[in-house]
Amino acid sequence: MKRYLFRSDPAEITNATHWTATGKPVFFNDPYKTIIDPRDLYIHLTHQSRYAGAIHLPILLHLALCVKIAKALGLSHRLVALSAAHDLHEAYCQDLTSALKKEITAYYFLEADWISRVHAGISLDMPSPEEAEEVKLVDLYALWIETLSMGFTGHVEIAKWVQPTEKMQAKLESIWKMMPNDPEHWMLIVTEAINNGGGALPALSKYPKLNYLENNE
Repeated sequence: MKRYLFRSDPAEITNATHWTATGKPVFFNDPYKTIIDPRDLYIHLTHQSRYAGAIHLPILLHLALCVKIAKALGLSHRLVALSAAHDLHEAYCQDLTSALKKEITAYYFLEADWISRVHAGISLDMPSPEEAEEVKLVDLYALWIETLSMGFTGHVEIAKWVQPTEKMQAKLESIWKMMPNDPEHWMLIVTEAINNGGGALPALSKYPKLNYLENNE
């Protein structure tokens, strides 16, 4: 039987909801009490898939793809950083489909708190409404190439709403074909984008290699 590494000091985990891969307590109702660790971002977002697991497409790969798309669009360093960061909170506040989010009103408030917390944790200012629109376009372009390339028919019709030009389609297809398969490379792409855009996310290389699961047999 495998389990996560031992928890932190019991005095520090009162009212914790659960714990991260590195053993840090998570407080859903008070996100600022949770420490943002890049190793947790890396591990959690590598293991979580988009589209409710209908296809295996890690969230971290999606964020790295968004960085590549934002750069291809010629966006500023800050907008590239915001594209890299827009789903980082899902390491703690797991991804839900849009339809399910609409059924769980409280989730919107919870998610907003965690987005703010993660942005503070990586020293990246929250996007303005105008910046959020730019990032959303990057996100939709990513959805278009992800779903069509992987043959996920459940989202193909939604992907068609984006309607990129033929030139943009060719760019997206080229970007997708050139994406690395290594999760550590995805994390490097995301980290460099955030740091180049005014944020501060320590590189994984600054930490010892993490064997985050123990064999409890």
